[in-house]
Amino acid sequence: MRLRHYLPLILLAACSGDPAGLGPGSVRLDVDPRPSPAAPSGWAADVQVENPTSRTVYIADHCGQQVLPRLERRENGGWAVASYGIACAAIVTPPIEVAPGGRYEGSIPLPASGRYRMTVRIGTSAENLWEEQSPEFVVPLED
Repeated sequence: MRLRHYLPLILLAACSGDPAGLGPGSVRLDVDPRPSPAAPSGWAADVQVENPTSRTVYIADHCGQQVLPRLERRENGGWAVASYGIACAAIVTPPIEVAPGGRYEGSIPLPASGRYRMTVRIGTSAENLWEEQSPEFVVPLED
């Protein structure tokens, strides 16, 4: 077979994916639980998304400038969805932009005590989205 038959496949393979190679693990998602009298459970989490890359990334799960992570709770040796964040009005807003070397900082209320992790969709475009997960963290029992 001639090269012209393979050329479309070669071009498709070369052009697919993100040109900078960004994907899971490219940015850092940290969560720091802390007491918060304003939260129903008495606990909130400071959320940080650090972008150590040379490209701007966007937080897709948001409402305005508030990140809306998927919160999962450790149950029966696995993970169960605890919440998807607050409901957002049907207002279309651009995603939260995190510049190269930049950081997003926010805070969200947490439910009852337990072991949790957060997942946030990050991307360089609408076509290149991935999920970043925080390390597991603990919301302690109330005294």
